[in-house]
Amino acid sequence: MKTASLKSVLTGTVTLPANHYLYSVAVQQVVLYVGKSKHPLQRVQAHILKGGRIGYDTVGELVLCNLPDSLSWQVHFYTLADCKQAIYDVFIASGAFSMGYFRRYQQTV
Repeated sequence: MKTASLKSVLTGTVTLPANHYLYSVAVQQVVLYVGKSKHPLQRVQAHILKGGRIGYDTVGELVLCNLPDSLSWQVHFYTLADCKQAIYDVFIASGAFSMGYFRRYQQTV
């Protein structure tokens, strides 16, 4: 997982390693949005700025309505392996699903 401030994503000062296709926008421990894209940096930027318009969609409106504080919001970028570990931590360790279910899931990822 790689984490960056929303400001660094918008200003283009963050670089992203390969295979980070999933992302979330969060304020402290509250996740506001989760998305996926082959180009996640550009996709996050497009949520906020598209066609010269600020606040392009719901995520962009949230950012716009909460400026300047929203520039410090965190954007987390995940690989599939990151997500697999999170699924294990939340669902298997908590007992919500059996380990057999997780083993079948591992074979498909």
